[in-house]
Amino acid sequence: MLILHQPQTALKKLILGPWDLHHQCTLGLEDPQSDVTVLLDGPGLRRDVTHNHSMACGAPFTICIGFSQEEYVTAIGIAGLALQFHENSSGKQQLLGEIALRFDSSLKIGSQTLCFFQAAAYQNYCLPRR
Repeated sequence: MLILHQPQTALKKLILGPWDLHHQCTLGLEDPQSDVTVLLDGPGLRRDVTHNHSMACGAPFTICIGFSQEEYVTAIGIAGLALQFHENSSGKQQLLGEIALRFDSSLKIGSQTLCFFQAAAYQNYCLPRR
């Protein structure tokens, strides 16, 4: 069984490089963190949600974003929303990755509305292109 696993591992290293990346990793950041900015981006909408989003579920991967009532009406009507992750530490605002969002459901709590989005696609710009 070990012999069958070796070609798969070699192919993975050839394609992804020497890194052993997992689909999910926990990264501890002190609050408030200033290394990464998270933007909700779409046609006619660009909003900083760095401190206003959370993972709601791991399977299926679901992201929760809080909105005021006015923002909620605007955001739900927009197709093509995505979360964009930008580096802050170098001052370049380099795009690190992007998650395309598909609206799933919402929950009204007081004057805020929590919107739940499932990941439709993603792109990691930190990995080598090969």
